Amino acid sequence: MLTGGVAGLGIDFGTSTTVAMLAGDDGVPRPLLFDASPLLSSAVFAVPGGDLLTGADAERAAVAYPAAYEPNPKRRVDEHTVLLGEREVTVVDLVAAVLRRVAAEAERSTGTPPPTVVLTHPATWGPPRLAVLAESAERAGLGAVRFVPEPVAAAAYLTGGALTGAGVLVEFWDPATATLTGTTRDLGHPARITSMAYDRRGALLATGDATGRVVLLDAPGRRPISTTGPTGAPIQSLAFSPDGRWLATGDSRGMIRLHPVRR
Repeated sequence: MLTGGVAGLGIDFGTSTTVAMLAGDDGVPRPLLFDASPLLSSAVFAVPGGDLLTGADAERAAVAYPAAYEPNPKRRVDEHTVLLGEREVTVVDLVAAVLRRVAAEAERSTGTPPPTVVLTHPATWGPPRLAVLAESAERAGLGAVRFVPEPVAAAAYLTGGALTGAGVLVEFWDPATATLTGTTRDLGHPARITSMAYDRRGALLATGDATGRVVLLDAPGRRPISTTGPTGAPIQSLAFSPDGRWLATGDSRGMIRLHPVRR
């Protein structure tokens, strides 16, 4: 059991496996274990007339009845229901079954539900897919979760959550495939980066820092395109419009600004 207070739970719901990290009051992330392994199979098995099994239990049950087995619920996110054996199961329930397993293990490890939950997602996922994740998390008992694009989560983890563009090597990984997608030593910031966001296509990356500077980068090449600020107030949130033509920024003073995106 994790001793001391619990700051939060981070979940990477992957195509084949799911990984979760618990952070204590000391800020140190620790992997959540499932049957002594940090990797939980994302597979789900629908017991005829019964529960939804997850992880290794689902894989074992599938040997006798493969028709009731879904190995990759994440790939079914655009479907409303999936036929497992003779049962129709909603995709929300499939995802919720995996997240519920994570929630139960987190509470078992700490003795209390985590106060905050972060759930990663592919950078290209839009509102409809995120709505499925949000409903699944709610149904799993996780409450309202915070969404973070997978490349941003990976970069933040590798730098201890204190990203900086001042000569520190930043690696960008795709957690779903465990592949390195790029590196950079200069994100164009002289100060600590406090917020990051991708556009819907994953082509643009916006980063904001503690001075209020915002840098727009070509995501595949990690090449700066434009810079605004600094304003003197740390950037706390960034968001692209659905068409990618505007970037909204929010700072610690409560000021919200709209910037046209010029490529």
